[in-house]
Amino acid sequence: MKKKSIKVGLDQFGLTNRKFLILFLLHELSHEKNYPKSLHDKFRFQFPDMMHSYEYLCKVAKLMADEKLLLLKPSDRRNYFCITDKGIELLTWHQVNFSERLYEINKVLNRFILDLTGSGPLIPIERPLPIQYRAYFSKLVSVKVLVTYVILNEATLRRGIYMSEIYDLLQIKFGWESSNSYLYDISSDMEKSGLLIGLWEGEKRTRKFLTITEKGIDHFRQITDTTTERLLKVQTYLDQILTLLASK
Repeated sequence: MKKKSIKVGLDQFGLTNRKFLILFLLHELSHEKNYPKSLHDKFRFQFPDMMHSYEYLCKVAKLMADEKLLLLKPSDRRNYFCITDKGIELLTWHQVNFSERLYEINKVLNRFILDLTGSGPLIPIERPLPIQYRAYFSKLVSVKVLVTYVILNEATLRRGIYMSEIYDLLQIKFGWESSNSYLYDISSDMEKSGLLIGLWEGEKRTRKFLTITEKGIDHFRQITDTTTERLLKVQTYLDQILTLLASK
């Protein structure tokens, strides 16, 4: 079977290619004035997967000048761009409204990547991902797939698991939390799909012990590969955006 291509793009971050280019120009010109050719060369070097023609960069920059975000000034028979106060205000707005959110999400993302690949920084957990950022995190990754990975991973490492242990693990290891009801819904779906076998303990049926099946082991191998690929692609875009949101 042909492997399905995993698509990740700027649109998942609420950006178009044009908006990303605008953010790049604001960021670069907030440091120093520069010439269009130099800006285009730098963009090509930093973001080789987001190619824009020199003519397109000039067109966008001139539109930004029309909107008073940039100034176009002549020098030595060449025009150069510099940022205006309005341009700085727009860049600052993006930094204020996006930097913290993306930074916090990136920390959670890096913890999952470390668990999946065994490489990357070990980022201490000071607090779980703030609740106001969780919906945005869910737009970038499939939370259900991540939870499924964690459940199957733990089930392969041990004789079996309780879902209450997964709830604690998500907080302690990844800095992310979910409702117990959502976790139990996922584990119930996994039982129905034949990935897990559940056994109630005690007459009151308050705790269910879950063990992984052969089908679950096969699915775990698949989900590990696809999840790793997706998270690495998301991380690439996230790092690029955070670079452009960085202060001087």
